[in-house]
Amino acid sequence: MEPASPIKIDAPLILYGKKPKPAPATAAEIIAVYNTAINSAYDAKAAGFSKVVFVIKPEMEEDFNAIVGERVKKYIDIDYVFQEMDSLPEGRVKPFGTGHAILCCRDKVKTPFAIINADDYYGKQAYVEINNFLQTAKS
Repeated sequence: MEPASPIKIDAPLILYGKKPKPAPATAAEIIAVYNTAINSAYDAKAAGFSKVVFVIKPEMEEDFNAIVGERVKKYIDIDYVFQEMDSLPEGRVKPFGTGHAILCCRDKVKTPFAIINADDYYGKQAYVEINNFLQTAKS
């Protein structure tokens, strides 16, 4: 059940890309992922989240900030974490997925959090439910 007025929580929503896109990705694929990230951030804010942390590759920062970050930061605090390969074991050539994304956030995220795949759309109600859980969960 959705609260009448969501309670703001000091918990960030972490968005990361779960699937490596084949290079080059089409413009339509890129736009779809960026729009999904924007909509997810907006829904999280409406549900009471106070911040969004985007986990991206360092080489994406300029374009991602211009297309997504500049829009999202108008209504919710944002931060970036870079998913760099130097935190992986020697010989590993690709990230380990969700676990690796969380590991990359260890210096910036110090509170309970929610993490989603940035290229999947969950809808506002999902964030309301997560917000409710994080408010009532025992530490």
